[in-house]
Amino acid sequence: MKLSKDLKIGSNIKKLRKERRIKLVDLANSVGISNSYLSQIENGHKPIPSLKVLEKISLSLHVPFHQFIEEAGGNFSDNSPDDGEAEREHNQEVELSNFLEISDYLRYFPDITCDGVVIPKRIKDQILDFSKYLMTKEKD
Repeated sequence: MKLSKDLKIGSNIKKLRKERRIKLVDLANSVGISNSYLSQIENGHKPIPSLKVLEKISLSLHVPFHQFIEEAGGNFSDNSPDDGEAEREHNQEVELSNFLEISDYLRYFPDITCDGVVIPKRIKDQILDFSKYLMTKEKD
């Protein structure tokens, strides 16, 4: 997917972040970029960041990547016919990434809860086993 320079990526990030009441520093930390870099992107002082950074931002804002790009003025349908497949692959990668992030939390936070209920060890072990399975399958 090719991104046009006239996309309103920065203002879209800022709008979505504020709608979700996420602090700039928290989003920057979640994405792994500096506060100043994110601020410059939001204010249009930096060019469009890499797709990898945009994907991390859309994940952190809990917005599907295609919606994130479309809200900034992009259009997936303007691209090659393979974009539907590319978007499906991207969505699968995002789902895997989200699942693996959850499994990381389970490893490092033994008393993690879901809706106020501590997740039983048996369930945590099943999730961790499944994440290992997914990782081995991903390598194939």
